[in-house]
Amino acid sequence: MMPYTTHHHSEPCIPSPDKLITLHRSNVGRMINPHYFGENIVRPFKNAIVNFVFVGGRHALRREYQFLIDAVKELAERKIDFSITLVGTTTLQIPEELQKYFICEGALNAKEVYKKIMNADFYLMLLDPENEKHNIYATSSSTGSAQLVYGFKKVPIIHRKFAQHYDFDDTNAIIYDGRKLADAMYEAILMSTEKYIEKQTNLERLAKEIYQESLSNLRDMISITEKE
Repeated sequence: MMPYTTHHHSEPCIPSPDKLITLHRSNVGRMINPHYFGENIVRPFKNAIVNFVFVGGRHALRREYQFLIDAVKELAERKIDFSITLVGTTTLQIPEELQKYFICEGALNAKEVYKKIMNADFYLMLLDPENEKHNIYATSSSTGSAQLVYGFKKVPIIHRKFAQHYDFDDTNAIIYDGRKLADAMYEAILMSTEKYIEKQTNLERLAKEIYQESLSNLRDMISITEKE
């Protein structure tokens, strides 16, 4: 069995589908998606002031994420309170008048990252349909943010172009079109507790389905390996 996941950093020799592992459902391999981060990590209620979170890697937020700044500027003009927690190194230029909406945590260890996610209300996927580098996250690859969403049951905000790839829909996520990230965040801020719990419950159901399918695939792959 070859533990290989499809991504864009290299072009390895791809094994047969029975021996290839992916983090998403795929016709070129079998999905094994680990997203267990511990017990009692799901918080069902929103904060008084809604907090969005985004967790990225070393170069998670660059200048190309101007669409996030544009969304925050639009929300600020609507005179509404909210906060955004950014985890990971960033070169994003935040205008001074908008800095009060951002909590820039920088690089954190896993335990601290998990705390930030647990304390948030919604997860910003921040996949840009106009960025060619992001196209793979709607087709052949998977963003680690999806695993955090599945594991912590944080209702994601995601562009429609990418949603289906992760089995997100209007029942378990907030999906937007075009450049309407601000509208999606506004919907999240105004969401009732009942609607929030409904989406979170549906998200938990999806996560369990993915877990069971992953477990079944793992058993099958082990069985195939044992027979060789």
